[in-house]
Amino acid sequence: LNTWPWLRVGRVAQKDVPSVGNIVAEFWKSYKSTTPRRIQLLDAYLAYILFTGLIQFVYCCIVGTFPFNAFLSGFISCVASFVLGVCLRMHSNPQNKQLFTPFCPESAFGDFIIAHVILHLVVFNFLG
Repeated sequence: LNTWPWLRVGRVAQKDVPSVGNIVAEFWKSYKSTTPRRIQLLDAYLAYILFTGLIQFVYCCIVGTFPFNAFLSGFISCVASFVLGVCLRMHSNPQNKQLFTPFCPESAFGDFIIAHVILHLVVFNFLG
């Protein structure tokens, strides 16, 4: 039935291929056991910001951009908050300690808060 030889070349036995569920379960187990609690909290914050930005973008595509400044400031706020959160995660990760030797995680959190205050002042002014 199968006369095309290129279809038979890449076949692997079914028992050798792990399922997606097994891969996700193994990743989750490894993530929970090796990642510090502080980094997990930052990852949850980053996921929240990412989904907020995606929801705003989908809403803009479906409904429209009538108050364009409102959409733009909200979306830019999500993108900038995500970038600031990633920077805080990089500074707070114990594996990156040798990269950021003069900085401690507490000063990185202070910088994060100050940058967020400035960001939201700019966003508030852009709303009009």
